[in-house]
Amino acid sequence: MFDLERLTGSGGVQEPFSSQDFSGLQEQQNPMQMMADLPMDDLALSLGESVGIDEDAIVLAGEDLRRFHYRFKVALANAKTQMETIHAEAERDRKIYKTVPRKPLYDGGPDITSPLSADYTDGLRAHIKDAIEQRPLVSFTADGIGRAAEEATEVAPIYEALLEREINRSGSRKKIANDIPDEAIIVGTSIVKLGLSRHGQEIFAQTSRLIRLENFFVDRITADDLRDLFCAYRYKERFYNLSDDARKGLLDAAVVEELRPRYSSTEEEVPEEHEQTFHEDAAYQEENALITLYCGYMRFRPEGAQESLLYECIYHNDTHKILALRENPAGKAFSAPPLDLIRVSKQPGYLFGRGVVRRLENEQKIADRGINNHLAVNDMAAAPPVQYNVNNPIAAKLAADRVLEPAMWIPNYGPPDRNDILPITIPNNGLAYGEYEIALGMAQRRTYTDEAIGQSSSTRKTLGQFRTEVAKGTLKLRLDLSDVAYDMAEMLKKLWAMIIAYKLEPAGIMSVEPMGKLLANREMGEREVAAAVIEVAAEMLNAEELDFDDIQELTESWPEMLTHGRVPSAKRMDLTLSLSGTKIIADKVGELDVEMQLMPIMLNLIQGATMDTYINHWGRSILRKAGMTDIEKRWPQDPGTVIDNPAERFALVQQLNQLVNSYSTAF
Repeated sequence: MFDLERLTGSGGVQEPFSSQDFSGLQEQQNPMQMMADLPMDDLALSLGESVGIDEDAIVLAGEDLRRFHYRFKVALANAKTQMETIHAEAERDRKIYKTVPRKPLYDGGPDITSPLSADYTDGLRAHIKDAIEQRPLVSFTADGIGRAAEEATEVAPIYEALLEREINRSGSRKKIANDIPDEAIIVGTSIVKLGLSRHGQEIFAQTSRLIRLENFFVDRITADDLRDLFCAYRYKERFYNLSDDARKGLLDAAVVEELRPRYSSTEEEVPEEHEQTFHEDAAYQEENALITLYCGYMRFRPEGAQESLLYECIYHNDTHKILALRENPAGKAFSAPPLDLIRVSKQPGYLFGRGVVRRLENEQKIADRGINNHLAVNDMAAAPPVQYNVNNPIAAKLAADRVLEPAMWIPNYGPPDRNDILPITIPNNGLAYGEYEIALGMAQRRTYTDEAIGQSSSTRKTLGQFRTEVAKGTLKLRLDLSDVAYDMAEMLKKLWAMIIAYKLEPAGIMSVEPMGKLLANREMGEREVAAAVIEVAAEMLNAEELDFDDIQELTESWPEMLTHGRVPSAKRMDLTLSLSGTKIIADKVGELDVEMQLMPIMLNLIQGATMDTYINHWGRSILRKAGMTDIEKRWPQDPGTVIDNPAERFALVQQLNQLVNSYSTAF
């Protein structure tokens, strides 16, 4: 028999990889070390962040490049026209949410935005963020039956831990739990870009950029997703960052140099003693200048290719120059743009959603007009309209100077025997909120109401009635949350695919925790096991320290010792990824209201709770579900006995059953 300790240098097979993060692989197998020299930066959005960057910034040439250039330019122009209305609506929604003053109809006149939509938007934001913020953020659920489902169930916690750690360490948690839902609720759609960034020797997959809807362009809005559409977004970058990217090979250096801003002293002569300083300042301004660029995705089939490919293009629209053009940088993970839309209130076959502000557009208009009209009436009552005779120079001078604001001056061309200045009296009835109350009621029916979530002054409602109202009040909240949860799960699937493609597969096998499960991009075959055995034992075999029986035993035992039985694949089709937090919890039923409903029920149950373990457990469950925190003070200790006589037990719970039936079906 061979000496296993002598073979491995320890009491068993050494753990081939450490458990520290994703970078603790052996030196020769460390993918981070292999990728350290790749031209990647920390912006997480530049072209070429993916593993295996091309040498040239522009991969097409000749007629293919000219044809791509023309199609891209035309598609971008069409997309800008297509998105004009959506951009205007998004900009207006943001202004309404901020409740900023608009342009008044006259100088000093009222034209304010009421906080109606903003209040409901904040309510929805609070509920959805409370539901989403769970740890772990993502759950993997096993599908199927049999041995495959069992293996998927075992590996699911590992996947959750890996993805959770990636989200936390890459800085994506704040975007996922806070920024993305906020943007979706306010304007209806969040646009998220996924990317890779490197910090030190480690690569992270992350939600790298949140794109405002006003900077996003598509050539068709009646579509289900972005897979086959032309899409692009506008962004600004400092010129010195573009220069760095050009040095790394991410952008075309010649085109970047053509975009260099030029500053000169043509407007005024610079004194000779300040000439050197001026030229230095101009150079600094050139480096610090902001350049507006477009990053777009378009499918294109080069001449001679069998199928169209997805390309990513960095484009300067003012000069119509292409700075970079490569195949989809996330192509190893998925054949779609690394962009995802997170939407609420979305409609089938329509690309964008509708936020709370957009859904309450009519109610917001009613509220704003009602308040502004009443404010205008009060303003006119404070400074009423004035009729004046144009033939009176004093009256004309007063009208020209507008000494009373916001009064309206009405010219009169009648005979001079009439009053030259005559104020028009308007009674001041005070500021009424009738229209605002109407709009408020409509908004409550369109979203959710405080009353429906359980804030009721009635003390006669049962728990069942409270729960019915809670269900009605949170119904539309649940619909919006389900929209966000579904789209966000699709985004996280892409993020997980990028982790597999660019972190797990290059690593081959890695350890998640000491002596824990191992992950691999594929199952280990017999030939690989044999090759590994031969490589390790070759020297001992040549020295005739091993015989063929030892080799056979080592071959059979090696996979078990190396992988603890098996190496589950990183690409599993029997696991479903979903967002952990998908439940709305209504917390507006006060504890006092709950106690008033529970008191008669629990008093009838106490006697049985002191005599029977099952009745005691039932009562504790009711109190726990009702949210009681001091159950031990309110409820008897478990007697540890069971009433065997069915008639005696029925007598103890008979009154309880009658009471529950008379109240509701709450339990």
